[in-house]
Amino acid sequence: PGQRYAHALSLTGELRADVVPATEIAAAIEEVATALRGFSPEVDAAIDEPGVCWLDGRGMHALHRSATQWGKAIAGAVAARGLEGAVVVGFTRFGTYAVARARRGGITVFAADADERAAARQVPLALLDIAPRLRDALLRLGVATLGELVRLPAGGVLERFGADDHRLYA
Repeated sequence: PGQRYAHALSLTGELRADVVPATEIAAAIEEVATALRGFSPEVDAAIDEPGVCWLDGRGMHALHRSATQWGKAIAGAVAARGLEGAVVVGFTRFGTYAVARARRGGITVFAADADERAAARQVPLALLDIAPRLRDALLRLGVATLGELVRLPAGGVLERFGADDHRLYA
């Protein structure tokens, strides 16, 4: 994932690729979102990043004994559709997103907000969908993880990189 076709082809001569129509992608996103609504009435599927969904966990204890059981049920529903990915149960959208991008699979459940934040700080910026210009500029400064990014002074990030990149920082 994330490689250019020519590079991936150099790794395996059997690689085949084609463009997937936008209508097919939208239908798959809706299929997954519909399945996930069985676990939460609040499902937000990222249109600009197919495969990323956030579920509101409020009230899940009425249906599942634990957050781990809820996460396993979600992973099972995804697997039943022939898909795979990471399920992260936590406290913030960005923190769970970052950890999911780093883990690429399995189930992770955070018992405390501090645990989620600590795990998110370890995530390499290269694994996140951020502008290559920003990622490369940060790497030149020796900033390679989210933890290193959040240690930068907020005013400096805003001044040097602008408002859009400052939103990522925030």
